[in-house]
Order: sequence, then C-alpha cells, then structure tokens
Amino acid sequence: MGNSGSAEEQDRVGYRVLGVQASSPSAAVGLVSFFDFIVAANDVELRTLDTTLIDMIKEHEDKELSLKVYNWKNNTLRDVVLTPTRKWPGEGMLGVTIRFDTYHEAEENLCHVLEVEPDSPAELAGLQAGTDYLLGTTEKVFKDADVLFEELKENIDKPVEFYVYNSETDEVRVSVIMVSWGLWGCPQ
Repeated sequence: MGNSGSAEEQDRVGYRVLGVQASSPSAAVGLVSFFDFIVAANDVELRTLDTTLIDMIKEHEDKELSLKVYNWKNNTLRDVVLTPTRKWPGEGMLGVTIRFDTYHEAEENLCHVLEVEPDSPAELAGLQAGTDYLLGTTEKVFKDADVLFEELKENIDKPVEFYVYNSETDEVRVSVIMVSWGLWGCPQ
C-alpha cells in the first residue's frame, strides 16, 4: 500500500482471507478465500497493521468473537460470530490464513485464464479457459501477470497451490500446478 496510496485506498483495508482450512472455525461460519476481508472485530475497526486482531483472537479463545466481514466480489458487509479455539484438528485458532491488504480496486487484481494448452500443467491442474481466474497463493495475491510470473519462476519443478475462482460455479477452489520451465500452458 505504501505512502502513495489514495485516501480511498487507505480507508478500504482489512485482513484479507487468503485461505480457509476445512472443518475450521472459519469454514464453519463461511469465510471465503480471497474475496472476504475482516474489517472489524468486536466493533473495533481494523484499519492498521498491528496486533489488535491477534490480541482479540487470543482473548476470545473458546469464547465468541464478533467480526464484520466485507466481501468485495458481492460488495456486502456481514456480521459473523465465531469462536477461536484449539479444539479442532487443524492449525491455529481460526483455521485461516490472513494478510493485511486493501480491497480498493480488488476486482482488477486477478489473472483471467484465457486459454489452456492440451497436456500442459494448467490442463493437468484442471484450469478452465474463460471461466477461471487465478487469485493467488496463501502468501501472495496476483495483482498482475508479473506477480504470477514471478511465483511460477520461483517454483519451477515444485507443486504450487493456487486459489482459483470459477465464474460459472461462483466458487473458489485450490488447484495444484506443477510448473516446468517454459511449460505453463495458460496464457492470461
């Protein structure tokens, strides 16, 4: 975000939900990867990157915590009540990967899959031309094709989990892509 961000960009921030573990407290309340932002907890707005949210999660272990969640795809704000707990089989008390981010112009921060080459890593991963959008990984949002390219370059011959949104099913899924140098098969 930096110092050069507009006032609107600085006001449109929160903790982006990057990944939701199955059977987690976050999955139970329907948090959605990449599209949801936690913007307030117990009526405290989360406009700066600090320990406020983490502290509240710790304070509310095995007690209800009220969250305001903004979904930029639907342009909706909803109230969610979840219980942070260690009493589930996954990691963390919420079972979610989050990162402080902006949702200002977020609809421009994805890579549309335009075509998929036969027998390519993209086809093997089940990517669908025209209806799939690459959103990012648990660590990165694909704000443009350069970020996607760097992620692919950093993970040659390694499996990478990508979050993929399908506009036809209106769902986010995880696809594992094994990239070989020079072979991707998915122009965007």
